[in-house]
Amino acid sequence: MRRHSFFRKGDIVKWLEAYRQAKEYVRIYKYYLGEEQKAIQYDEFKDADKIVREYWVLRCSVSENEKALLKRFVKNGSFDDHVAIIWNKNIVENWETIVLSSGDHAFAVFDPVAFGKRLKEMRERRCLYRAEAARYLEMSESTLRGYEDGKRVMRIDTFIKILELYGLSFEEFFKDN
Repeated sequence: MRRHSFFRKGDIVKWLEAYRQAKEYVRIYKYYLGEEQKAIQYDEFKDADKIVREYWVLRCSVSENEKALLKRFVKNGSFDDHVAIIWNKNIVENWETIVLSSGDHAFAVFDPVAFGKRLKEMRERRCLYRAEAARYLEMSESTLRGYEDGKRVMRIDTFIKILELYGLSFEEFFKDN
């Protein structure tokens, strides 16, 4: 199921979290998807790319200290940075001008539960037990279970290893999903 993010006044932290996902989505779209899958996912790419572009406009509109704060939050997402951003009047006002004036966004937010179900489905289609897959992937069975249950989010290099194990491309994994 696809979920959508729509931003309203005061949603800057939610938007910054969407930016982190959008940045990764744009990278995967540009460098890993085949032409057929790109055509299918073009609308999502446009929405994600819009958020990425707005982030860079916002960064250009603030002071060096505020840029560092934004960068730190995007990298770490710490609670202290979260509070500092909400209370930074310049960042919030610039964000409202740049983002809210552009209208609603419809970027598909990553759903870890649906992603995990798809991982499990692909493993079971290959007739692999979780323990076998975990051993090949050099991770604990509980880590793989966390991915499949949607309780953990993996790094892209781990995802690529899983795709190799299951003999899938990005396009095949995301097809009909």
